[in-house]
Amino acid sequence: MARLGWARSGSVWLAQVAWAAAIAAGVFVGLVWALSQGASAYQTAVACLAGGAAGLIGFKRWVLWQAERRMARIRAELPLTIRLLRLLLNSGLAYEMAFRRVAEEGVDVVPEVSRELDGVLRRTGTGMPLSQSLSLMQKRLDDADVSRLTGVLVQLISMGGSIDRSLINLAEDLEKRRESMLREQVNKSAGKMSCLLYTSPSPRDRTRSRMPSSA
Repeated sequence: MARLGWARSGSVWLAQVAWAAAIAAGVFVGLVWALSQGASAYQTAVACLAGGAAGLIGFKRWVLWQAERRMARIRAELPLTIRLLRLLLNSGLAYEMAFRRVAEEGVDVVPEVSRELDGVLRRTGTGMPLSQSLSLMQKRLDDADVSRLTGVLVQLISMGGSIDRSLINLAEDLEKRRESMLREQVNKSAGKMSCLLYTSPSPRDRTRSRMPSSA
């Protein structure tokens, strides 16, 4: 739920309602099936339990799938986010102010990261130190690329250092990794397409197979 973005205080009720609705839908389907089959009371109870379990498991799989899709979007937004933060920090803004600019003005460019930075700023608004709020985001998302970014930011906030060298090197490394992953996916897709084209019969072979053999 945290990786999906539903763990915030305003979204907890939505997650609970969604879980309950998935279970209720499964129970309802099981009940309808049992009544249509003329099942006994025991069989009806078992069908309802099975339907509720199926709804629970199905919804959990859907949540995991959607969470992974969102994390993929976050990983894709990280290099641009890093470059935006570098420009803002080099312009003289403090870290918290730079995060606020990205959270407010980067909604159309890096929407998922903007949501996470908004959560970081809301926690700092309650008195939590910025480095601790970033570490909490890192634990919630549990992603290697996010951990690398938050680790660099926490180090810069706590100990200082060269913003240009730290952030640019990280952005370039993430971009190279993403490019390598995309190239690997393209190569795999091209290999699958080649196998399909090699194994499928050609139009001439299909035409010949339809022609009646001569006596």
